[in-house]
Parts: sequence; C-alpha cells; structure tokens
Amino acid sequence: MDWLTDTKIPIGKWAKGFVDFLTDNGAWFFDGLAFALENFIEALLFLLQLPHPFLMAIVVAALAWVLRRSIGFALFVFLGILLIVNQGYWEETTETLALVLAATMVCMAIGIPVGILAARRPVFYAAIRPVLDLMQTIPTFVYLIPALILFGLGMVPGLIATVVFALPASIRLTQLGISETPDELKEAGSAFGGNSWQILWKIEIPSALPQIRLG
Repeated sequence: MDWLTDTKIPIGKWAKGFVDFLTDNGAWFFDGLAFALENFIEALLFLLQLPHPFLMAIVVAALAWVLRRSIGFALFVFLGILLIVNQGYWEETTETLALVLAATMVCMAIGIPVGILAARRPVFYAAIRPVLDLMQTIPTFVYLIPALILFGLGMVPGLIATVVFALPASIRLTQLGISETPDELKEAGSAFGGNSWQILWKIEIPSALPQIRLG
C-alpha cells in the first residue's frame, strides 16, 4: 500500500490557495459584509442599552406574561434580569442578546425562502440535505476559524458561526411546514381562483407558521 501513501493529494495546499485567493480578491466583499453586519449588531445593541435596565426588566417581564399568561413566570424573568444587573453583567447580556437577535433575523431572512423553495422543489431539497447535515454536525470552531480569517476579529465571526449552525433548523422546519399544508386547503384556494403566490402567502405560510416559529 506504499503507492497509496507515498503520493498524497495536496488538499491542505489547495485549501490554503483557495483561502488566499478569497482574501486577495474578495476582500472588498468580505469587508463590506462585515461592515454591514457589524453596524446591524451595533444598532440592535444601541436599542437594547438605550433604556434603563430596570425599564427593560419591566418590558421583558411584561412580554413574558403576554406569552405565558403566568404571573409567576413573569416575576421570575423580572427578578432574573435584576440579578443580572446586580452582578454587573448587564452590558455583556445585551451584547449576547444583540448577537442572538441578529443571528435569528439573518436565519429567518435566508432560511424561510430557501425552505419554501425546498418544499416546492424536492430535487433541490435532496441536493442541499447533505450540506444541512454537515452544517449541523461539524463543530462550530471548524467554521469559526475561516470566519475569523475572512471577516477579522469582532462580533461578525460569531454571528456567521451562529447562523451556519442554526440555519439548517430554519430551512428544515420551513420545508416541513410548507410540505405538510393540507391538500384540501390548497385545492380550495385554487378553486377560488388563487394563483401560486396567493396560495403561498394566504394558505401555505399561515399553515406552516408553527413550524416556522419553531425553527
């Protein structure tokens, strides 16, 4: 088996050449994307840190009550935020929350359209399924390092790594929700003269909203 090991395929050299090509020729794209994403995160962070922490605790507790209809849960959330402020971690908490909110919005902006396309085109979904599996199974630090090389230090590489890991769930659940829309509803929409876009927006997406929200 020496013939198989003596001549190694230069995968590492090819990978380095590809990364060097991206950094040399695509710096304008990656710098521009990093600038846009960083400003987006900074805007969210500004909005989160603008009100007084006590006011934010009241707002979040009220939101918790609206979602759960539980005074005990809302009080727990309120006291939990006060504990964070008491320990001096409010700034770090808002930074993490801004990153999570930005990643969620990016995942929705990409995942929902791709999920709809995957539901409409089974061949396309079959083609991207192995990619989605890799995105969910490869450790985060594997694609965090290339993100650092391409986008530099800061919150943007963390956003990219979070999106890569979380995006498959958004795509899969959107695809599942659209695919499971009852045929009777779509047939009724067609019978009343609805075109494909009207059926999508007024029947399929509302029917798939629980799965989309879960994603």
